[in-house]
Amino acid sequence: MQPDNIRRARTTAGGMAQHGSWGLKPAPNTLFIGSGVWLARDEDPQFTLVPPDGDLTPGIYELSVVSATNSDAILRPRLYFDRGNGFNEADVVQLGLVTSRASQLVSIPPQTRVIRFDPIAQRGRFTLPDVYLRRPARLEILIHVMGATVNKRAQILAKLLTKGL
Repeated sequence: MQPDNIRRARTTAGGMAQHGSWGLKPAPNTLFIGSGVWLARDEDPQFTLVPPDGDLTPGIYELSVVSATNSDAILRPRLYFDRGNGFNEADVVQLGLVTSRASQLVSIPPQTRVIRFDPIAQRGRFTLPDVYLRRPARLEILIHVMGATVNKRAQILAKLLTKGL
């Protein structure tokens, strides 16, 4: 294990490491078994996402999660943002279902102090070999928005306009 029980998640752009790596710091209820396999000892396994330089910069990020089908559970991850009042359901992003690999744009709100990543909501083994977090270029954000359905486009654009890039 790496120091302080932090495992490095990769920050990539086109397969290249970029601006260091984000870390995954597991909670005491989440045990690393090996080769990307984890054991949730209760119904709330979680990780703290640790930025490479220690500073959380608000804005739009692309979060990519890699999993495998040999898990006891399919990943349905959630991100929680602590903006000074602890973690709560008001500051959560439900990510899509992950069966092998999934990416989603997420907005890290201003005043965020800590980001919590909850991969599943049950006990058991799960496979989480990599989590990628990176700042996409504005053109990538536009391409993502244009590829979404009309209703989803409106939601994404509203969020971008209210929270900014």
